[in-house]
Order: sequence, then structure tokens, then C-alpha cells
Amino acid sequence: MMEIAHLVVSICGVIVTGVFSYFIWQANKQSANAAEGATRAAEESASISKMMLEMQEEQKQNIRQQLKRDVIKQINAIERNLSNMLSTQKYSEIMSRLPEEINITNLELANYFLEEEIAIIYKTRSTYETYRNDYFKNDIPSFSMDEKFIHDNKTVLELTRDVIIALTIHG
Repeated sequence: MMEIAHLVVSICGVIVTGVFSYFIWQANKQSANAAEGATRAAEESASISKMMLEMQEEQKQNIRQQLKRDVIKQINAIERNLSNMLSTQKYSEIMSRLPEEINITNLELANYFLEEEIAIIYKTRSTYETYRNDYFKNDIPSFSMDEKFIHDNKTVLELTRDVIIALTIHG
């Protein structure tokens, strides 16, 4: 009878071990499936992140191109008027056509322009601001045609040409 009891206990042990092994196998299978799903999700997430970065870079390039066009348009207006001023006698009339400022923020410069572009735009903008302060009173041209005025005109003119060249060279 003892042998039957041992046999029954052994059979029960084998059955219990088999059931536990089955449950462990099922859990491992589900873990493997979950890991595979997590891997697919991570790959999709990486792909989406890459697409978003590419879109952001494209948007940044579009903004850069628009800002470059805006700066070139403003700089061209200054350059054209200063060039005309040196070849005509209508100094006050031409000066009154000059833009009040070069409209671009330091943040836009920092985010969308190359270091050398930033340097020349910033220098041109600050030189132009000084020029406007020196030769305009209450937004009305106020100057005398002397060597300093001619020198300042040439300086601003040269800087505007440098900006146009710098922004035209870089894509």
C-alpha cells in the first residue's frame, strides 16, 4: 500500500510539475510576444521621431530661406539708395527713402544663420543704426555733405554688399 501511495504521490508530482511547466512556458511565450511588440513599437517610435526631426529641419530651412530673402530685400533697398545718392544731387530725397532699420531679431539670427552671416548682418545692422542716429533727426534727414558723411555712406554701402554676398554664397 505504501508503494501505491508513493506511486500516487510521484504521479501527482509529475502532473503538478507538468502543469507548472506549462504555465511557465505560456508566461515565457507571452513575455516573448510582448518583447517583440515592444521592439516593433520602439522601431515605429524611432521612425516617427526621425520623420519629425526631418520635418523640423525642413521647416527650419524654409524659415531660414524666408529670413534671408527678407534681409536681402531690406539690404538691397539700403544699397540701392546709397548707390544712387553718390551719383545724384538729391541727397535728402534719397535719404528719406532709406528704411528705418534692418528688421531681424538676434534670436532669428542665432537660430537660422551661420556664424559668419550673423557677424556681418549684426555689424551692418549696428553700423546702419548708428548711421540713422547720426544723420536723421525725428526721421528726417539731417546732414551736411562732408567727408564724414561720404565716408559713412561708403562704409554702410560696403557692408550692405558684404551681407548680400554672404547670404548669396551660403545656401
